Amino acid sequence: MLSWRRMALVVLALAAAKGVIALVGADQSQPAAEPPDSFTPSPEFQEWITNLVRQQLPEDYEKRKNWGHTAKSFDGVSIKVEDGRIKTHRKYEQKNDGEWQMYRVKLKDPEEKFDINIANIRKLPNGKVGLEITVVASLEVFGRQSLWQHGVQLYSLSAEADARVRLWASAEIATHMDLTRFPPDISLDPQITAARLEIPDFRMRRIGEFHGPVVRSLSHATREALESKLEEDNQKIVDKLNRAIDKQEKKLKLSLADVLKSKWNGLVKGLSPSQRSSRYNLALRPIIAETEEIMAAVRVLVGTKKGAFILTADGKRKKWTVSGPLFSGWEIYHLKGSPVDPNRIYASQTSGWFGQVIQRSDDGGKTWIQPGTPPGEPTTTPEGMPKGESNKFVYDTSPETGKLTTHQFYDGTQHPWEFKRVWHVEPSLNDPDTVYAGVEDAALFRSTDGGKSWQELAGLRGHGTGPKWSPGAGGMGLHTIIFDPSNPKRIYIAISAAGNFRTDDGGQTWKAINRGLKSPYLPEPTPEVGFCVHRIALHPSNPNVLFMQLHQGGGIFRSDNGGDLWQEVNGNLPTDFGFPIDVHAHEASTIYSVPMDPYMRVPPEGKLRVFRSKTGGNEWEPLTKGLPQENCYVNVLRDAMCVDSLDDCGVYFGTTGGQVYCSADSGNSWNPVVRDLPGVLSVEVQTLP
Repeated sequence: MLSWRRMALVVLALAAAKGVIALVGADQSQPAAEPPDSFTPSPEFQEWITNLVRQQLPEDYEKRKNWGHTAKSFDGVSIKVEDGRIKTHRKYEQKNDGEWQMYRVKLKDPEEKFDINIANIRKLPNGKVGLEITVVASLEVFGRQSLWQHGVQLYSLSAEADARVRLWASAEIATHMDLTRFPPDISLDPQITAARLEIPDFRMRRIGEFHGPVVRSLSHATREALESKLEEDNQKIVDKLNRAIDKQEKKLKLSLADVLKSKWNGLVKGLSPSQRSSRYNLALRPIIAETEEIMAAVRVLVGTKKGAFILTADGKRKKWTVSGPLFSGWEIYHLKGSPVDPNRIYASQTSGWFGQVIQRSDDGGKTWIQPGTPPGEPTTTPEGMPKGESNKFVYDTSPETGKLTTHQFYDGTQHPWEFKRVWHVEPSLNDPDTVYAGVEDAALFRSTDGGKSWQELAGLRGHGTGPKWSPGAGGMGLHTIIFDPSNPKRIYIAISAAGNFRTDDGGQTWKAINRGLKSPYLPEPTPEVGFCVHRIALHPSNPNVLFMQLHQGGGIFRSDNGGDLWQEVNGNLPTDFGFPIDVHAHEASTIYSVPMDPYMRVPPEGKLRVFRSKTGGNEWEPLTKGLPQENCYVNVLRDAMCVDSLDDCGVYFGTTGGQVYCSADSGNSWNPVVRDLPGVLSVEVQTLP
């Protein structure tokens, strides 16, 4: 029930670290008393480790067997008359079939009814660390079983129950140190020597629609059956846990630097005063500060003209691993991870030949699926060519909400909306299955089922200015989607070349927010729409302050009131043209821009420079250390710059020449992560724990 193996690994790793430091951390400068035969950590430590494991476990766990299974079933005969001849064809349809089973287990009141106790930590004669672990949890259990035959449901039965479970285990842990690293890595070799799983309390609440005495009787019988089964399984549980631990060997290698950094407060609380003040522990404090950057990791997602690449590093961001290309040969306009589940990544894979495909990974980019393709349906054509999914993005043409059918074309005439590709994907801030897509021709779509199906938020195109929207040089694309973290109903979007829009009701209605912008290239200098906005950005702590990179003749703009009014903040920038703009992760008034020559679309004077303003614009400084300062003629596109959220904010950007640069110190210095990729279209970064 729940992830007992995962929980056991967390407890074993932390308890081993606790034991190692406690048993070897005595002050060596003075004669020390022999360590006690065993000790039990303080209540503060017990509470801390309980909270930590509670955070590691999902509050609910669901498992399904054959749920949703279908089978091909005969569905009659179709009759057609072709060329005077009658032809018949058998028809088949996928229908629900087989035995469907599912159960869901949920932690019941985890703040109060989930406890971990670690006791009897001791140094064994064989040099190992011994300990005993007891875990007690209260659970809500729901189960359901259905039987289908050729689309007909023969029966469906569900049940609900409350249970309290107790897992006790005794373990011995050997530790091996890798002294080639400093602080050294520790490899843990745990062995469960005894274990027991019990159900102290079990009560069935409901079976189908039945309650009362019948359920109580069945509940008693069910508990007896479960206890009998557990009695049998307890003879095997030690072997099962040890096999599970053996499979997780790699996860049992931990960095001492990580432990000292993230677990320091809890470990120190659990030590005695003499251990806490020992020279050994005091000497570790500088190491803790030095290893802060080792703790986290970053995953950089790079979309290019010829595929996607994933770049990974630890928090120091010095040594990188490059994997790819993924989706080789395809244009990957954008890929981005969910802030809720970092392993969930969405990618826009597009081709002028084969159409649009949305890809999704649920394991951090290791494997990918096309969620819009029904199970069993091939992802290639009969000829073996990639099968695009353009038809999955269908403009709303309903009489109620889809009244807008044309926009302004390059020559000034009205032109029908035609779907071409997805420019940008933006996962929701609070649900990994909800994701938004900005497309060309400009429209906003949303999926609430992980990319399987998409619905247009037609209120945007239905804005009264729609017929005045026109494409920029690269097409009429919706390229920026920004959520206001303080207001779930507020969304900002930007379209090239229409301008900025904001919704305050979750996408039903929209407001053009372009007042204060100017362009010498438009028939009227201050229209409501028609601006070629290249990018907008905000800082989550101050979502009413927006920054924008506008097309040449405009430059950098800032709004302090959610886009209602803009003011130019170009200041001392060398040009008013560029594509990306971004905001420091921890400093809401520190912004970054990469100016370009407005005619050649390359760095002015052949010098690649990132400019930073710490005052929200007007006052800019060039950041050049590590960047080429002669004969550099690349461009940096609108989605090709991002920042991570580590303490020393990392800044990243990719170029059309295939370079990806990283600054691990907020832009003060730069290093190339990789060179000679295909032209970079987008760069996004995930900060991983």
